[in-house]
Amino acid sequence: MSCTLDVMGDSTTGEGLRARRRRETSDRIQQAALALVLEHDFDRVTVEQISTRAGVSVRTFFNYFPSKETALIQGPPPIPEQARALFVAGTGDVLADLTSLFAAQSDEIEARRATMESFHQVVRDNPQLVPLQLQRFHQFELELGELLGARLGLDDEDDTARLAAAVVLAAVRVGMERWSRDFDSSPAAEVARALADLRALWASIVS
Repeated sequence: MSCTLDVMGDSTTGEGLRARRRRETSDRIQQAALALVLEHDFDRVTVEQISTRAGVSVRTFFNYFPSKETALIQGPPPIPEQARALFVAGTGDVLADLTSLFAAQSDEIEARRATMESFHQVVRDNPQLVPLQLQRFHQFELELGELLGARLGLDDEDDTARLAAAVVLAAVRVGMERWSRDFDSSPAAEVARALADLRALWASIVS
């Protein structure tokens, strides 16, 4: 059977109160950083200014981010433990379950639309941030590879899951890029369309 990923419901239950508060603080710091860079340009913004805008101490800032640059980066939301367990336990179509998994994440991104719009503008204006963004996606690729390996029952040394994760995330990036061009549609719809394109492409290759 296919797993139905209802992972964005009760956040207090899904991630724990402490984790939720940490994420709220992290989001507040990132929103402050993005707003200040858009207002004053990247080189003119300091960690002290970001901390003041976010209402935290500089020490707290560095508890969350090692640098000003990393505070600006928006990566894929972490996959909640409940969603991880549901995906690994699934026995249906893997790509369909991945689409459900990313749809849940895309709903969270949609809820942070203003932040994501600011982020994409900052990256367009500051291309030196692109390597950090790619690094964040690489970390998520490793996490997704572990999930796929567990779902498929593969050994840790088997690179098949890593390859699958890389291909799937390439499609996800295409979907997110489509969405970020004008933000008219929803990220969930664009990611689902990109994954459907991937399925159709693969079918044409193996047919």
